[in-house]
Amino acid sequence: MNAIRQYYKIDETREIKISIPDDFLADEVEVIVLPTKLQYEISEETKKMVMERWDEYCRNPDGVQGFDETIENVRKRINDL
Repeated sequence: MNAIRQYYKIDETREIKISIPDDFLADEVEVIVLPTKLQYEISEETKKMVMERWDEYCRNPDGVQGFDETIENVRKRINDL
């Protein structure tokens, strides 16, 4: 799969012109516009929750469940409702 990543500053026209290189051999493309990571905002509440979970992990790193185990526990809880 070929992919092109380009970064643009948004100006007052709010338009972006995308140039496709000659060696990009495709007749159709998908365009997804996302803000750059610098523009993401994380709430203070979320930051606090992440730090609490990190602290908990640091106190007990062997107590961490793997993904499969976690999913199984969630399924059991849902079935118990």
